[in-house]
Amino acid sequence: MEIGFGVLYRIVTDFLGYAFKYFNRNQRSLTQADRVKLRAKWESEFKYKLLERKREQLRSDVIVRDVLRVDDYPETGEEKGISPWFRVGLLGTYHRGIMLGLEWVSLARDEIGGWHYPTKDQNETITGILTGYVRYENIQHVNWDGDEIYGFPHIYCHFDEKDKMPYEMLVFSERKVLELEGFEYYTELDSYEDVEKLSKSKGTLRYYPPD
Repeated sequence: MEIGFGVLYRIVTDFLGYAFKYFNRNQRSLTQADRVKLRAKWESEFKYKLLERKREQLRSDVIVRDVLRVDDYPETGEEKGISPWFRVGLLGTYHRGIMLGLEWVSLARDEIGGWHYPTKDQNETITGILTGYVRYENIQHVNWDGDEIYGFPHIYCHFDEKDKMPYEMLVFSERKVLELEGFEYYTELDSYEDVEKLSKSKGTLRYYPPD
């Protein structure tokens, strides 16, 4: 039995349509108005909660969870890629999101000002923190009370960014404190990509943790 061109065309277009929907089923489509609303909502809430937690001297720990893999918690698998949930530190906010402290590391500066992972015998180092910047619109929900397993806030995020991560960018930062006010803030040192690139060229370790 021969299949006419019209029938074949419909089969192909239907297949491509289903395939497109399948592979893009998790992609969100936010308008600029949506982004404005989400940023306004979460900015005020996070700034209030950060001040509240500082006043009550609570820890900065939070649990970040992937909205699409919410049922994977609290299990820990060995799947490739970023984990469906993990514990980090909530450092503060920036103009369109929150800053998460992922890992403390030692960093050294070269003769032209670039930052890299130091060698074991390198003495002139600083302690930096790998910081993930999460847009407010990538946040779906926050349970500030935590649960019976982890009593820290749970931040449910859309892992929509590069490499299926929640971060719009990864940078290394340095912690600063204003002594009189006791105000804590973080200054950007260099991007994660640039530190990795320079470290690779110098043959230094991927991560050389501080003592």
